[in-house]
Amino acid sequence: ELLKTNTTLIELVLSNNRMTTASAKKILPALKDNSSLQHLDLSNNWFNDDSTAPIVIDALRGNSSLFTLDLSGNKSMKVQHRGRYRWDSENGCYKRSPVVNGSRMLIIKGALFDTSSLEAVANSNHKCAVKMSDRNMNNSHELTIAAINELDDEGLKVRLKVVLALTEVNKDLHDLRFFDSIPLELMPRLLELVQQELVIHFNFVCL
Repeated sequence: ELLKTNTTLIELVLSNNRMTTASAKKILPALKDNSSLQHLDLSNNWFNDDSTAPIVIDALRGNSSLFTLDLSGNKSMKVQHRGRYRWDSENGCYKRSPVVNGSRMLIIKGALFDTSSLEAVANSNHKCAVKMSDRNMNNSHELTIAAINELDDEGLKVRLKVVLALTEVNKDLHDLRFFDSIPLELMPRLLELVQQELVIHFNFVCL
């Protein structure tokens, strides 16, 4: 409740406190009502992989003041869960279950870089740089998105994410149906952005 009503706190460090997801459920929802906090450090705690992502996504979608959120060192938070081999008695062999996204990938896709449509990309959170690891793993683009969100130019952030989405993540966005809602006068600019793939590769991916 204090975090909801506080208007002076700028930075809050709660790292290495053995906090569980139950603690995150109390802290993170308050961010939707807080307009002063700019830096929140929740690193090296005990957040689990199953329940953390929805809380973080909801907080990031509802907050417009946070510049950095540090979730690194929460070792249970994964990018993906690789499929496990299980015995299929009906067919007499081992079969591997599908790979599923972990909380880190879900946070990227759900709040920071939603590539389900061009509109969703534009409506993602472009302000908060979320630190979860020190590398781009399994096409998560987490370092790239963090670097983009650290930029000052809001328009440039959106444009870079659109380029990344079109060239690296969701090639289906090239389907003309995704362009139906885009004003005709903006189309030349958008096509120009597609040609800027090298900006993404050299300035961000190769960090």
